[in-house]
Amino acid sequence: TEPAEQGCARAAAATRPPELRALVAVVRHGDRTPKQKLKMRVRNAKLLRCFEAHGVGRGCAEAKLKTPVQLQEVLDLVEELLAESDAKLAPGSENSSESEADGVPLGKLRQLQLVLRRGPFGGLNRKLQVKTVRAAEGGRLEEALLVAKWGGELTEAGRAQAERLWRSPR
Repeated sequence: TEPAEQGCARAAAATRPPELRALVAVVRHGDRTPKQKLKMRVRNAKLLRCFEAHGVGRGCAEAKLKTPVQLQEVLDLVEELLAESDAKLAPGSENSSESEADGVPLGKLRQLQLVLRRGPFGGLNRKLQVKTVRAAEGGRLEEALLVAKWGGELTEAGRAQAERLWRSPR
């Protein structure tokens, strides 16, 4: 280009406002509730078949159940086991947390039921991990470790922090 044209381009660039070319941000997550977990050994045939259907056992040492369909399936089985256990108990007898429903402690089953019933399934607020403890020769699952994890929701203080930072990013 000719020198006169270069001078015009520089003059035009000098009068334009500066252009944002990049943005660097440091983001901190908001305050959250602590994550919690519940561990239990499972020997119940119905639950073990459910876990096998999701890949635990034959060649796979563990699986994570996170989808609403998977969590609902486990919740339905837990409620079925609890209903069967309640029906077996004699009227007037105590239903202690020490008693078991077909190889699973009732207290832990009730806690798992409460965790799975907390609000709609979705997001990252609940998951179940299933690990093989013992399997038969053919790979059939005989015992599994079920680890339920939940929590980590944003607190009201965390929500307020996020809104304050959103309004004034500096």
